[in-house]
Amino acid sequence: MSLFCLAGFLLNTVEFIIRFFGKSVCEKESCKIVMSYVKYGDIILVLGGIIVFLILFLASLPIETNQNFSKIFPLVFDSLLAISITAEGFLVGFQVFRVKTYCSFCFTVFMIFLSVLLLRILQKRLLPFIGLINFGMIFSLMFLISSPLQPNKCLPESSYTLIYSKNCPHCKRVMKFLDSKSVKYTAIPAEKNKEFLNMFQINNVPILIIRSQNEVKIVTGEEKIKSLFDFNFNNQKNNLPFLPNQSDSCKIGAPCK
Repeated sequence: MSLFCLAGFLLNTVEFIIRFFGKSVCEKESCKIVMSYVKYGDIILVLGGIIVFLILFLASLPIETNQNFSKIFPLVFDSLLAISITAEGFLVGFQVFRVKTYCSFCFTVFMIFLSVLLLRILQKRLLPFIGLINFGMIFSLMFLISSPLQPNKCLPESSYTLIYSKNCPHCKRVMKFLDSKSVKYTAIPAEKNKEFLNMFQINNVPILIIRSQNEVKIVTGEEKIKSLFDFNFNNQKNNLPFLPNQSDSCKIGAPCK
């Protein structure tokens, strides 16, 4: 049991340290998407994980060595474990039902908490069992209240919406082109439309969203967006090009030339 707590402490400590070098234990795009939702920076969750696992590790040592001089250690351990697994109910539910992707680092932390929890339940401890019930309740509530994302509610009312990134030269050229064509559009940064982009698994900009009365169409990539205005848009087919050409688009959040 103490080994699981030590593993959680070391995992979060390593993550905390390498963050100062611009790295992460999880470099997947899904991890970046999940972590981007943390209001004051995901480093706060990592620091919280360090503190929680350190306390659990220190409290587990007297328990495993059968030191009966105090009942405070089992109480602290079980209480903190129950609170932690309850919080995981929200974090896991948010990833599964709201963001619809998962962070492997977060999932590893959850599995460590769950492993310790099950060990304490096998030892017939009540508080961890209550924590497991709380986890199930919150996870279920996340399923019930997290309604599917509706694209029309995420977009401005304008007919044309351009999603861009500040470090994207293709986006700047598209903006200049649309201005030269006197196209009225709304430009919004990709960082403010994470849910919409994640729902369609879009990782590149620029993105032009064409909104009509009955449908929403998406076009990605500089050349494909420009080509729309080289002929009568009303006469084109319904199936607009979707996947971008890597040479005329930039990956969101990544350096681009």
